[in-house]
Amino acid sequence: MIDFSYAQENIHKYKFDYHGYLVIVDQIRTTEILSSCNYLAMKNHLNDLKKKYRNELSYIAKFEKQDNTIFKNHKNKIVNELKYISKCLPVIGFMILGKGKEIGIDYQMISTKI
Repeated sequence: MIDFSYAQENIHKYKFDYHGYLVIVDQIRTTEILSSCNYLAMKNHLNDLKKKYRNELSYIAKFEKQDNTIFKNHKNKIVNELKYISKCLPVIGFMILGKGKEIGIDYQMISTKI
């Protein structure tokens, strides 16, 4: 079981590590884009995050049973996906830093390329 709350509370410990810093920046940027209500920016940011963290998100999806409900409004789907990825970013940070065991997953990065 992945401990999302522990990851969220403790990601700040790794803000001085370059990869930890990048994850924190992505989380802040995601929050800003969600609050801007700019649909095109949300869509572009979502695509960028999915591309950047493809391996980590697929690994998390194995443990999480993400609700794949089809929304009538495409904008709601994008907003919900961004919120989900924002929730996963601290966990991704721990995975990238090789600290996955602290949050309950055994994940070895094949590549540390971001």
